[in-house]
Amino acid sequence: GKPFQFRLVGAIASEAKSFCQAMADSVEFISNQPQNRLPHWYAWADLFIFPTLEDGFAYVLAQAKASGLPILATTNCAGPDLIEEAKTGWILPIASPDLFVKRLLWCNEHRNELTEMIQRVTQSAHFANWDVAAKNFEDRCLEWLSKSPASQSPA
Repeated sequence: GKPFQFRLVGAIASEAKSFCQAMADSVEFISNQPQNRLPHWYAWADLFIFPTLEDGFAYVLAQAKASGLPILATTNCAGPDLIEEAKTGWILPIASPDLFVKRLLWCNEHRNELTEMIQRVTQSAHFANWDVAAKNFEDRCLEWLSKSPASQSPA
């Protein structure tokens, strides 16, 4: 009954299939997508939600940030490394669905603040799109390689 739309992109774990089938009326499930199509799916969203129990450094968090999305994640992933609390997203404890719902309701009731957060995330990403991000990465690698001892010519 709330004004939310959810899209889940990616494979569904076998142990979650019955749960996902029960949510089929309120959640759109998108199968695995090639990397070059992911910016399309990120562009659709206002917020990236990652309620993982344990995920290490999930690259989707960096992709979401690069796409200008505030992130709502748990403590058990790279979220704490990428998110400035209440500035570019929020970190919540694992297994706390009520806190996730509460934060979603806050976002809905504070659309202006969420818009400001999206602008902050976009600015903090330091690049305009994935092409620029890739170019920045390539430049850093070439810079590093040019300084490494292996690239120095013998005296």
